[in-house]
Amino acid sequence: MPISKRAYSDTEKQEREQKILDAAETLLTQKGFGAINMSEIARTADIAKGTLYLYFQTKEELFLTLFQRKFVSLMEKLRHALSALATPTTKAQVRDTLIAHTIDERQMIRLMALSNIIFEYNISYEKALEYKLLLGQAGTTVGSVIDEKLGLQSGQGVQILYRMYVFIIGMENLANPAPVIQQIYENEKTIEHPEFEDELRELLTMVFDAV
Repeated sequence: MPISKRAYSDTEKQEREQKILDAAETLLTQKGFGAINMSEIARTADIAKGTLYLYFQTKEELFLTLFQRKFVSLMEKLRHALSALATPTTKAQVRDTLIAHTIDERQMIRLMALSNIIFEYNISYEKALEYKLLLGQAGTTVGSVIDEKLGLQSGQGVQILYRMYVFIIGMENLANPAPVIQQIYENEKTIEHPEFEDELRELLTMVFDAV
């Protein structure tokens, strides 16, 4: 397989970085994070392994960047969807909008669940700061729309999103367990298997009832 030449212009670098992220996402749909290595990502992206390290110092940094972009994209979709609601609107409408757009982002949810326990442990201070600031800014923007639509005090909307974020991290691992645990759920009907969407709806209902 021919190896692409090194990119130099800003446009080429952006395109190359996106190509790397696309390759990582493709591999993640085929296997777990732990089974993916940087050499395989480089081959899938059709670049040299050394070139890959010019863009991402570690595998964790690469997948954290992928999550970051997907999270920001989701927040932008939520901002548009929530802004389209009437002002004022109901808590149920805001809740259902959050759920409808979030549950479709299965890859993003999986990356979110891995972000705090894996990705953040092998990245530079500069990357970690960029990541936290970007997520915070995106969440604050959507939170402000929730405040406006429900007539809440400033900051309450972002707190709702924060609780949703924390819940998703934990529930994703419970609702989508290791294969052997999944077999137990299928074979042992007396052992309850949590359903992600049902649990998310129940949590958000309680959160909105409290504001």
